[in-house]
Amino acid sequence: LCLLQKSLNCWPTLTFLFCFILWASLPAHGGPISGPIASQAKKASCKIAKSPPHIGKITYTLAKWAQRSDADTVTRLIDPKSLFSNKLEEDHCYQMKEVLNYLLQQVLMNSSEAQAPAVEYPHLRDVLEFFAKLSEDLTDCKLKGDKKGIESNMEVLKDKIKKLGESARNKAIGELDQLLDTTLKVCS
Repeated sequence: LCLLQKSLNCWPTLTFLFCFILWASLPAHGGPISGPIASQAKKASCKIAKSPPHIGKITYTLAKWAQRSDADTVTRLIDPKSLFSNKLEEDHCYQMKEVLNYLLQQVLMNSSEAQAPAVEYPHLRDVLEFFAKLSEDLTDCKLKGDKKGIESNMEVLKDKIKKLGESARNKAIGELDQLLDTTLKVCS
């Protein structure tokens, strides 16, 4: 209509219309900051979304169940005080990423018991799938400080796992609640 009148009075209307269409189309494309660059920045900053409440409840129940059959009440795999001492706060998430990956790959999913019947640990597969997704979300989390401290902590964890032997898997399942809480705390 305005174009037909060839009037300069149409510019404000056209500008408004253009801006409205642009604004309305942004949510359909994920907003102004989206795409690979934004997702890389998010991943590189070691941030994760909160876990669904039902996963937390299942994880805590599963951990309590495993703790009942854990005779070793002294050894702790997930001990934030020792894991984070002398570390930059911004590297705490990276430390938990390393702990999570090791426990998943070497203890929880690499065990011949990983295919154990669901009767032993109900919902274990669901929880492990959630932790695997969490691990995937932290793939691009990078270390900002000294790697020696992180490696030293990982060696301590590996030694504890080795000393626990067959009971390492049960110990790791019994500390899934601690793993979840600590990871969410330092990576959120």
